[in-house]
Amino acid sequence: MPRLQILTPAEATAFETPPVFSPTEREKFFHLPASLAPLLATQRTLTNQVCLVLTVGYFRATKRFFPRAFHPADIEYVARHLGCLPGLIDVNAYDEKATTSRHRKLTLDYLGFRPFNAQAREGMAQEIRTMIRSQMRPKAIFLRVLELLEIRKTEIPLSMP
Repeated sequence: MPRLQILTPAEATAFETPPVFSPTEREKFFHLPASLAPLLATQRTLTNQVCLVLTVGYFRATKRFFPRAFHPADIEYVARHLGCLPGLIDVNAYDEKATTSRHRKLTLDYLGFRPFNAQAREGMAQEIRTMIRSQMRPKAIFLRVLELLEIRKTEIPLSMP
């Protein structure tokens, strides 16, 4: 049986990729508050500092994490705001496993969010069962789940584990 398609291909692509910011949005989401300085100081390289700021900014905007997909304009903006030349940042050297996982945890802790884990999944499954019984449309259920996760300060997964 084919899978139910809730989002159009364009909507799915937009959901699974980092947002494209306008200059004003870039300034808003990549703002460097003083409270972020201690986290940045724990990073060994400029690349890790830039990637942490990008991770926090994308998460602030979407409540999701994106696997190593940073827009060049965002990299340049953050690098300049950290006082380094964008050419010194090598995102290919960004360790996809260990550093990304550590940045994910730092971001969740910094912003006061919980990870989407088995407990969160079970909670959402219960909510979805209730919505199905109410005969809500699949897309309305999807949008409501996103809203509930944000209200409950829980990470929105790119896909259900």
